[in-house]
Amino acid sequence: MENPYKLFSGIAFWGSEFLPRDIVPSLDETRRWAFKEGLVWEPEAQLITPERAEDVGKLFGVEDRLFVLVQIYRNDKGELNYLEYVYVPVATLIKKGIEISLVWWRMIDRIWDSAKTGEKYGGVRFGFWLPESSEEFCSESLGKLVVEKFEELSGKIDPNCYEVKKLSEGILDIEVDGDVKVRFFKRGRSFDVEFSWISDEEKQRSGKPGAS
Repeated sequence: MENPYKLFSGIAFWGSEFLPRDIVPSLDETRRWAFKEGLVWEPEAQLITPERAEDVGKLFGVEDRLFVLVQIYRNDKGELNYLEYVYVPVATLIKKGIEISLVWWRMIDRIWDSAKTGEKYGGVRFGFWLPESSEEFCSESLGKLVVEKFEELSGKIDPNCYEVKKLSEGILDIEVDGDVKVRFFKRGRSFDVEFSWISDEEKQRSGKPGAS
């Protein structure tokens, strides 16, 4: 039987601090641990199944260096949660010229900015949709221009319209449910990004509330 996961270059983790220290960082071992701990109760929704991997293979190839992203986190009740996503590097989004629909983003890693004598964010993680797929994909960036522009966008979000959470260690979590279109590109040797909001007409076509 052909390996359904040959599309992926490896496994990545968000929340590896919740794993046992002696675990082998492989997909099989991590899933075995998650099942043992009772963290997987709906495999078709929580795991990248062979069927989901096959669907992703219609959009991406081995050369796109995708990863299975394992996210382990605590919810508002302090309970551990386990989810798997398809991780798409920003470099792949640039190479393929893909415009994505931003679902959420999270400003992470507070660092000292000596130029402004204050703190700033050092990274951004985000989830997104593609028009040809029902998957929610994930990615992240540590690029200076990209992080700065996401932080600038964060300051423009109306908390009366979108969910904005300030988490521990200064992490900022924002959900926009696909209302922001994003395109990444290269500026010289650096990665850059541009944003655009979907129109009321697009919201109406998609059945979103709040369109005038």
